[in-house]
Amino acid sequence: EFSNCFVTEDADRAGLAHLNSGLAVFRLFRVVRFSELMKFMRTKMNRHPGSIITSPTLASNIRTITVLKAFVKAHIASQHDLLRYFGSKGLPESCEEARCVLESQTLVYRALSVIQREAKEIDRRMLEDMDTMRKSGEILKNLSHLVDEAAESGAINQQQAHALLSPLE
Repeated sequence: EFSNCFVTEDADRAGLAHLNSGLAVFRLFRVVRFSELMKFMRTKMNRHPGSIITSPTLASNIRTITVLKAFVKAHIASQHDLLRYFGSKGLPESCEEARCVLESQTLVYRALSVIQREAKEIDRRMLEDMDTMRKSGEILKNLSHLVDEAAESGAINQQQAHALLSPLE
């Protein structure tokens, strides 16, 4: 009478097949969006349609934005760490600590203003597509970790984990 409470092997396979096809569609969507982005970059930024080399200005803008985003994240994390290790209840205990955090925040705001200025020079759709690609990568990474954790905990076996992860590769 308790057999209805457990998932049968056929239902398990059907669920995996459904999930696998969903992941394949997601991967296809990602590839299509990436190819659309590359076509757009080729037509908008290149003088040579067959080339995949983009505009030096665009490359410089993207590099600047990427470096400054890393700078901002590092400074914010360092501010929190400084206050956690040397502060009291998340607040600075000395004027030197407060000055250090304040100088770091000033640099963060300067970097954010440069990011904003650089982003204005890039086509909005391209920025949205780049953000979509970044989010897609994060989602795939999270899905991969979820499947790995499920396999490690015994919720699924290694064969099922491989079947789920193969479309992500």
